Amino acid sequence: AMGRLAIPEMLRYRYDPALATGAVASAGTLAAMIPPSIGFILYGWFTGVSVGQLLIAGIVPGIMTAAVFSLFIVGYCTIRPEAAPPMVEKPTWAERFEVLWRIWPLPLLVLCVMGGIYAGVVTPTEAASLGALVTIVIAFAKRTLTWNVFRTSLTETMRSLSALLFIGVAAMLFQRFLAIAGLPAAIGDVAAGVDPNPYSVILLTTIVLIVMGMFIEPLGILLIAVPVLQPIWESVHLNLIWMGVLYVKLGEIGLLTPPIGMNAFVIKSVVGDEIELSTIFKGLTWFILLDVGVLFLLILFPQLSLFLPNLMK
Repeated sequence: AMGRLAIPEMLRYRYDPALATGAVASAGTLAAMIPPSIGFILYGWFTGVSVGQLLIAGIVPGIMTAAVFSLFIVGYCTIRPEAAPPMVEKPTWAERFEVLWRIWPLPLLVLCVMGGIYAGVVTPTEAASLGALVTIVIAFAKRTLTWNVFRTSLTETMRSLSALLFIGVAAMLFQRFLAIAGLPAAIGDVAAGVDPNPYSVILLTTIVLIVMGMFIEPLGILLIAVPVLQPIWESVHLNLIWMGVLYVKLGEIGLLTPPIGMNAFVIKSVVGDEIELSTIFKGLTWFILLDVGVLFLLILFPQLSLFLPNLMK
């Protein structure tokens, strides 16, 4: 959606095609970290970790990533002004605030859902119901709630829920199979016996997930790798909430890395033959390096991920 809206406008103003496509493709990964995140919900479901704490844990890393991307874009365009020429039509601050006012339902909805979870007023399941109720009230207040809109919302929700339920059932069956086979316990014993250093396990996890991310989408990695890696993490006493943040961050990187960077191919489908796939990957190079830098900080300073969840206890 953002590709169809933003990229044609940037190209119209003669922005560097690599920068335009790279910025949109990389920004598309932020949804995986900033709540509400399907990745955190499924990870919590598979590992038994609190979904509420996982969602809260993604706030600081998500804001960090967005800030790093933004600072890079500003710095890059300052050094190379030709990459993003100034707009001929400059909107006034009054016009900007007028447009900003139109999105008031979104921050209100986020405040109700995430604020309720963080304050302990509602559980994640109850927060989902609260979010649906607040959405209905907002739509009714804006007079956009029609029977067709309500019916379409229910239909799309049921389709998404059905897909997630099948994924959940498959994951539970896979976990049972691994447990019966004794693979998690065996891998955990081997890992504990070979090297009890947690950072060696994190390095192993990073390598495995980055390589898998080059070929498999994050959901597939979750189904295949996490049931095997979780016993290893537990054997060296790694915090599963922290590892959940690292898993999602590595999934974000996987969405950008060749040869199968899913977001790059999504952008390619939007721009068609106007921009080459190699140009899109060229624009993504800087953002991949920035993501790796943020990942390094999250590994070096676990409290960046755990500070807010620890306040919930």
